[in-house]
Amino acid sequence: MTDLKPDGIHILAADGTVLCANLTERKVGREVARNLSLGGQRVMLVDSHDEYRRLYSDGHQDENDRYGVAAMRNGAFKPIDAMGVDTSVIRHLYRYDRTIPLLPTSERDAVMVVRDGNFEPAEGLTRQRVTFGTTHDERVTATLTYPAEGGPFPAVILQHGSTAMGRHMWATRPVDVEWALEHGVMCVAVDAPGFGAREQADNRGRLMRDRPDLMFRTRDQRIQNVQDLMRTVDYLHSRDDVLAEAIGFCGVSMGTRVGAPFFGLDERVRTGAFFIGGSGPYSGFEVAGTEFADLAADERMIFDLTDPIVFAPMSASREVIVINGTRDTVVGEGAGERLQEAFGEPKTLRWYDGDHGDVPTELYDEAGAFLVRHLQVPA
Repeated sequence: MTDLKPDGIHILAADGTVLCANLTERKVGREVARNLSLGGQRVMLVDSHDEYRRLYSDGHQDENDRYGVAAMRNGAFKPIDAMGVDTSVIRHLYRYDRTIPLLPTSERDAVMVVRDGNFEPAEGLTRQRVTFGTTHDERVTATLTYPAEGGPFPAVILQHGSTAMGRHMWATRPVDVEWALEHGVMCVAVDAPGFGAREQADNRGRLMRDRPDLMFRTRDQRIQNVQDLMRTVDYLHSRDDVLAEAIGFCGVSMGTRVGAPFFGLDERVRTGAFFIGGSGPYSGFEVAGTEFADLAADERMIFDLTDPIVFAPMSASREVIVINGTRDTVVGEGAGERLQEAFGEPKTLRWYDGDHGDVPTELYDEAGAFLVRHLQVPA
């Protein structure tokens, strides 16, 4: 029998027979698995280093293993659900009463850009600060930036990362101004619950593994965030200056974590861009050896209810672009790759050489052009 190295990449047949062993690169392993599955047999790729597993059939990842958790059982394998809950239950959990009144408010705001170290007004743009009703008697706060003339406009919802700046994060990477000027879209920067204008007294939602005391509040925050993004679509549909059939999404880091569920569940959103997200332990809570050790099953359930890898396959048939760094120390090794592979087709995948915050400007430029291209409304 072939000696399987504990840190190697292997390809197995359905009966457990080793077809190819001890590969050193996962990329090579995926290609081998695709080729071996072309003849009609189902094969499993196993990376012993981090227990990464994928099923392949007919040259593609098996649709019955869309969450990438094929399991070995009695020397053979078969796919198992990543979730302890059925998909229909997941969808039910995120639904809400769409009759909730929006009761929107708005006020004009200045559009400022930094030039030569000074703040200057941006010509040709309009900006509004808006609020509207969402679930659980909360209100969403968002900033809209769009051309001063014309319309109705395609719209792109922007979800920030895990920063106290909330929607003002975009001031450091002003895609809202740039995309509105260059592409003629309305950019909608939303404050996540617990961030920006909606900051809470604790740190729920901040992805801190050492805070299991916030586990259930963080679960509720993530679900609330997804519902808030859905309500943002409701709000945009209520505006005469928005093309309701041309709404896209862009999320960064935490924005991808909540954006993948939002995009997967809300098919009113036509296309999406997902930056520096992932699926892995970084987004969970350390409970072993703590006073919260009895919540291990609950911790896993929260992962199954909210992790982006559960929802990424639901993007199938809508164009997405997914961007990650090769040396991302925040999401960790393999997390970005797992999420990229989980997204459905058609998808465009990009990697840059750098850490979590090193996204090159040209990739934001590419993402903006990508979104606008796929938001084009036929004449």
